[in-house]
Amino acid sequence: MGSAAVAVFAQQPAAQPKPEDTEVWTPVPPIVTPGATDAAPPSDAIVLFDGKNEDEWVSAQDHTPARWIAHSPEF
Repeated sequence: MGSAAVAVFAQQPAAQPKPEDTEVWTPVPPIVTPGATDAAPPSDAIVLFDGKNEDEWVSAQDHTPARWIAHSPEF
């Protein structure tokens, strides 16, 4: 009798998940706007070197300034 119950259960179609059950809708990512020109960074960019200083370069461990000197070539 137990095997008949298993056979009936096995014939039932599997429930299909709804996309809403598996998709993540939050948090909503911020809108990123492109730069004003092709050379300008997008709105979410962190400019590490702007050709003038390396203020954004810091140690990941203690946030001390970079220990090197960076410069852009003069044209």
